[in-house]
Amino acid sequence: DHFQLGPLVTSPLARELSRLDASMLERLANERFVAAREADNAAGGINRDVLRDCEARGLFFLTESYRSHPDIMAVYSKLFYSDQLEHCRRQQQVSLMSFFEARGL
Repeated sequence: DHFQLGPLVTSPLARELSRLDASMLERLANERFVAAREADNAAGGINRDVLRDCEARGLFFLTESYRSHPDIMAVYSKLFYSDQLEHCRRQQQVSLMSFFEARGL
């Protein structure tokens, strides 16, 4: 996921001359994303059509989140992923809920 932490470049010269402040994954993803947006005439962010076109170009976005509380996930979905993330629960989480609910937790 190219929205995660990128490289730390402390040299202004390296940043200016070689774009080292963006990871190779980020540069590749952005090039393919721009091409997909242009192909779909999408003016701004991500939508399902752009995501499908990205996949045709070998760029896959993970749109299912199993790790965060739905309210927390909604924040970073809106800020970074144009509201394209879907909150999912793992089967283990569902089966454990009855254990905690039975104990009033």
